[in-house]
Amino acid sequence: LKVINGLHEEFSEIQIQVVEEPSIHFRTTKKKLREGRDEYATLEWDIENAISAMLIGEGQTKSIDLIGKEDVSPKKTTTFLLKVRGLDGKKYFEKKLTLKVFPESQIEFKADKLYSLPRVPIVIAWNVCHASSVELIGYGNVSDRGTKTVEIDKDTSFELKVKDAFGVRTQKLDIKLLPLPVIKSIMVPIPQISKNIIV
Repeated sequence: LKVINGLHEEFSEIQIQVVEEPSIHFRTTKKKLREGRDEYATLEWDIENAISAMLIGEGQTKSIDLIGKEDVSPKKTTTFLLKVRGLDGKKYFEKKLTLKVFPESQIEFKADKLYSLPRVPIVIAWNVCHASSVELIGYGNVSDRGTKTVEIDKDTSFELKVKDAFGVRTQKLDIKLLPLPVIKSIMVPIPQISKNIIV
C-alpha cells in the first residue's frame, strides 16, 4: 500500500501465504457387514497437507495420525467422519464413509415328504426372511412365504434362489421316487375235489 502526501511517501506491506488444501484418501476394506456376526472392516486413511486429523464415529471422537488404519465392528449402519485441519491452522476439511450393516437372509425350505410314489401330491413350503427377492426355480418369483403342491414321476430336485444384500444363496430339496409295489400272483394247485367225494 503506497500513500503519498505533499511531504513524503509511506509504504505498507501485507504478506499472504498460500497453502495447499489437504489431500484426503479414506477407504474401507468392506462396505457391508452381516448383522449379529463378529465381522469387522478396516478403515484406512492417508492424509497430506494437514496439521492434524480426527476420526469421528460410533459416538467417539479421537485424534489420529495422518496415515493409519483401524478395525471397526459397528452393530448398525454407521457413518465415519474424517475431520482434517488444514495447513493454515484454521479451516477444517471433512470426508465421510458409510459402513452398512444388514441382516443376512434366513431360509427354511421343506416338503411334507421326501419319498413319494408317482403322481402322489407333495407339498413343498418355504419361509424366507431379509430377502430382496425369492425365486422357486422353474416356477418364477414367489413371495417370501408360501407353499406349492407338486406331483413327480421321477427323482426331482427343487431349488429356492434367494437374493439379499450380500448376493445370491440357493437351497435344494431332493425328493426321491419310490417304485410302485409289484404283486406277483402265486400259483396254487387246485385240489381235485371230485375224486374225494364218495357217493
